[in-house]
Amino acid sequence: MRKVLFSWNGFTIYSYPAALYLGMVIGVFAGAHMARLSSMDPNRFAVAAIILFIPGMIGARLFFVLLHWRVYASDPRRILRHSEGGMALYGAILAALPISLALLPAMQLPFGAFWDAGTFTMLILVIFGRVGCLLNGCCGGRQTSAWYGIDLPDHRGVWQRRIPTQLLEITWAAMLLGTLIMLRGREPFAGSMFCLAVLAYGAFRFILQPFREDMGGRDTPILQATSLLLVLAALAGFIFVGFK
Repeated sequence: MRKVLFSWNGFTIYSYPAALYLGMVIGVFAGAHMARLSSMDPNRFAVAAIILFIPGMIGARLFFVLLHWRVYASDPRRILRHSEGGMALYGAILAALPISLALLPAMQLPFGAFWDAGTFTMLILVIFGRVGCLLNGCCGGRQTSAWYGIDLPDHRGVWQRRIPTQLLEITWAAMLLGTLIMLRGREPFAGSMFCLAVLAYGAFRFILQPFREDMGGRDTPILQATSLLLVLAALAGFIFVGFK
């Protein structure tokens, strides 16, 4: 599509990291606004979110690299090449969530309410991140001749009629974001918005994953297993926290 947004005076702006950065900025402001509506200090929320972005981004990249280690083993320098894309939301959650257990009490932020507000940050980041994927050609769908196929490139730049998995995920994340905005203020317990988002996103990714192109790794079985585990964890959250 458009891996490079523009170049100026020898300085190149790549679409994927640019979209990711824009999603982070807008996501933090949106999360801070939701934190304020929940009687949290928006400035503390923003600081905590930015701090958690660091392990989150590292975890997202490492999770993706481990899934595709056969691709990166021959050229480990590609691991640090952020311009080509390659992040996994699940890795970000698995890295940031445990660290937040220590960080949030130190910053006097309630765990459940923080992650409810942070859910808006994450969904906005998913939307912008998948726009970056669409422009970059990564995380694309499998080849298809069906009517819903769209001419799109893969991570190698090969154009074919493909299942538009990036657009499907953008649409789902946007619908989920709109649903949570409508439900805000009626959540049954602190953390329920986060649990709902994890459940809905995990279930969607479980269904979507087989339609995505595999980059030579073990995407489908591992990501489906991770999706299922997160769905079960979210259900456990509703059962053990919401009904206690």
